[in-house]
Amino acid sequence: MSRRQRIIWINLGALTALLASAIAALVLMNGRFGAARWAKSLRTAAPIERMKAAAALGELGPNGAPALPALLDVLRDPDDISAEACAKALVQIDAQRAYDFATALIDRCERRETEITPAVADVFAGLGPVAWHAIPLLESALPTRSERGRSLIPALIDMGDYGPAVVAAIIEDSSNPVYSYRKWDAMLAFDRLGERARPLMPHLERLSAEGNYAVSFQAKMVLGNLKREPAYALGGLHGFSATDRSYQEYALDKLAKLGPTAADAIPEVVTELRSPSTIVRFLATWTLAHIGSPARTALPQLRAMGSDSSSLVRDGAAQAIRTLEAAP
Repeated sequence: MSRRQRIIWINLGALTALLASAIAALVLMNGRFGAARWAKSLRTAAPIERMKAAAALGELGPNGAPALPALLDVLRDPDDISAEACAKALVQIDAQRAYDFATALIDRCERRETEITPAVADVFAGLGPVAWHAIPLLESALPTRSERGRSLIPALIDMGDYGPAVVAAIIEDSSNPVYSYRKWDAMLAFDRLGERARPLMPHLERLSAEGNYAVSFQAKMVLGNLKREPAYALGGLHGFSATDRSYQEYALDKLAKLGPTAADAIPEVVTELRSPSTIVRFLATWTLAHIGSPARTALPQLRAMGSDSSSLVRDGAAQAIRTLEAAP
């Protein structure tokens, strides 16, 4: 072997060792070692670092389970600046524990032990659909919300509330002649509603003619999205149940906002009722409820979910059954 060949082989060996070290480090950070490190940050670091730690734990998914006690310690104080990020991580790591926490937080609010502060609304927003039982509680705070209560409407939408109270609040805020945080947040809420904003198109047309450029631009953007909304089979969602969990969660949320027009997706949503992921099984029940009457075909499968190992899924299925049986 020539000197040049030996040098090449030595360099290749060094690169292989470096690559192996990098892979080993990545595996460690995505397992118990990484979870323990981020858990320590949650307990000892500054607020901004705690938020980063919570986001990293959410990325770990179920592998972040060793950090659950640290996450729940932070969430004991819902007003903690990192509580929303911790709530999001909790859902991704263990949806059942997130549901149990949401139930306990709702009880605290109903007993007036905890006020519906902007930070508490942020926590409910972080929990998303898992906290759907909190919808009446947050809706009751809509009439008295202040400029600081900016999380109420986004939280309600993320929990799956597209009803008259939320729509009325969005229209009221967007109609204010004075440009404010609430008016701008209302413009963002139209986009957050997705397909559910379609009945509001005449109001959006009026907003698109406003003199304020930010308002008119946002209104035109939402209108454009609504006008070119493709059918389910062409909209990038078809086949979602064969993709990774994060995309499945995104697709189920999107389908819930499509409502009855997502009827073509029902067979794929029903497939998700057999997912190994607790959060995906729950979101499938939640999505069928929001699709409405066309999803009555899935009632037998939903009734079978009564034996699911997770109370989150069982309760979600029971709620979907009640909603579909009452649907016109």
